Amino acid sequence: MTALRSARFFIASLGSTALLALTACGGGGDSAALPDSGDAGGGAPVGGTPTLLTAVDYTATARPLAVIPTLDTGAGAVHEADVPLSGATLAVTGGNGTRYTLVVPANALRSPTRIRMQAVSALAGVPAGVAAVHGVQLEPGGLHFINPATLTIEPSAPVPLPQQAFYGYDLSGSDMHPIPGELGAVAKVAVWHFSGYGMATLEREGNVSRVFIDVVPAGLEARLGAAMAAAFMQARDGTIGDAQLAVIVESLLRQYEAEVLGPQHAAAGRSCANAITAFTAELAFNRQRQLLGLGGTDATAALATMATLRSVCFEEANQRCRVSGNIQQLIADHLGVERQSQLLGVDDAAATAREEAAIDKCGRYEFQFDSTLTFDGNTVPSPLGYARLSVATRVPVKLTTAMDGLEGEARIAHTETFTRFNCAAVGCGYYLIQGTRPDTALVRKAVPEFLPMQGIDVWARGQPVAQTGTFRVEFNPQSPGEDVDAILNAGPILGIVNANRVGGLPPFQETFWAGFYSLVNMSETLPAGGFYWAADWTQPAYPVMFERATAPSLDNALAHFVAITRAKLVHKPI
Repeated sequence: MTALRSARFFIASLGSTALLALTACGGGGDSAALPDSGDAGGGAPVGGTPTLLTAVDYTATARPLAVIPTLDTGAGAVHEADVPLSGATLAVTGGNGTRYTLVVPANALRSPTRIRMQAVSALAGVPAGVAAVHGVQLEPGGLHFINPATLTIEPSAPVPLPQQAFYGYDLSGSDMHPIPGELGAVAKVAVWHFSGYGMATLEREGNVSRVFIDVVPAGLEARLGAAMAAAFMQARDGTIGDAQLAVIVESLLRQYEAEVLGPQHAAAGRSCANAITAFTAELAFNRQRQLLGLGGTDATAALATMATLRSVCFEEANQRCRVSGNIQQLIADHLGVERQSQLLGVDDAAATAREEAAIDKCGRYEFQFDSTLTFDGNTVPSPLGYARLSVATRVPVKLTTAMDGLEGEARIAHTETFTRFNCAAVGCGYYLIQGTRPDTALVRKAVPEFLPMQGIDVWARGQPVAQTGTFRVEFNPQSPGEDVDAILNAGPILGIVNANRVGGLPPFQETFWAGFYSLVNMSETLPAGGFYWAADWTQPAYPVMFERATAPSLDNALAHFVAITRAKLVHKPI
């Protein structure tokens, strides 16, 4: 019974962040409620008298406690950061001087995620018996960790340990309930998923269970936690012995396994959200049993659910990619589920191959480059004629082997408009002809990026994050050597008989224009050749991912040329 005694002390004092399982979110629920059933402060209780629960009614109608958080917008009260897989630390300070620190360890996230942490200045709707709150709101809502983050709470003025109680709630303010935590001048809470967290200062010592006695949490894990906490408190008070405590705890866990984990496991294949719920609950359940010294259950079910999670979640991510073109997110989702499998000791080469094949099919685009040159004579407003020349390049591009960008190549296509330029005198005119030596256009280092990234946990539960895209690309036309020549027929205005008449001179040809690609974009040409666009891309409607156009150039009265270049990246999955 040594392990149970240690766990009983923990629940009585809320003194260890190692109590992981019952704080894990599953089935849309929140952290477990592990209230202290004692009332060391004396006096009349708030609500009724807590009783020992030997079983949990998971079908009972929930009576959740709804609160309305007021977010602190003062200096230092908000911290937002892109957290990599290696982890990070975020810190904020509330207007009351309470300092909050969130430590996200390595191997906690499935994919890089933008995290927002904001102090809460007030909670409207807290039950009677709560004197003050010290809390934060963590986003994106619904984010789950593979390994828990740690939230530390350091009030500006000490709070007596018997008056400390910890709570959690959904981001909407629904389902507030007690959660486990570590008492102290610097209190700690294990964070398995994102919502609101904090420490309440009770009006009377040890009164937490009576403060929340009328609350029936919506989260099933929270209901189990409340029942187990009540049993441990009864054992601490001497109402039951260690042997009876062990029987009750084992009974509660077996009931939870049968009535909650079983249905969750059966529903895991229906959606990514279901799979995450089932897997998180199963993994946490095993850790809880080990913590209590009862031994873990067979890991076969959890590993099977992990395989289901990987398959279902990646396929949902793949379908999202095929209608959004966000290959960066799909790669992150692939690496996330693959990494989580590896952390559990599972190396599924077949799944990796299937996912990489799907990434290759979704990661197909077309880089469209169009450049036009318009000439309408050398005098304004009385032009001599009109001509339009254009280059249309369509370069299929796909992911590199390293999945770090797009690349491709294609032949350059030309279209020409042959137009006669009428001279002022009869029989005089210009004719434009285009002689081309096409080459192969190259696209390299094309990198579409979208930030912030969305964790699987977030998008699977229908909580999208607004993303902003950027694009950079190098496009090289490889010196196509296009020449545009003018054939001049000299007319009577020059004192020469037209070539089509007896005694006339033959037409002569002079180079009129050459290589207008570079001239249009000469300010953006790299020393090694090609064009590089790093900014000024817009995001139009899908399937066009990015688009950019140069302003008209070379437009003047003396040589009335108008040159415009447009470029697009279009998603074309196969």
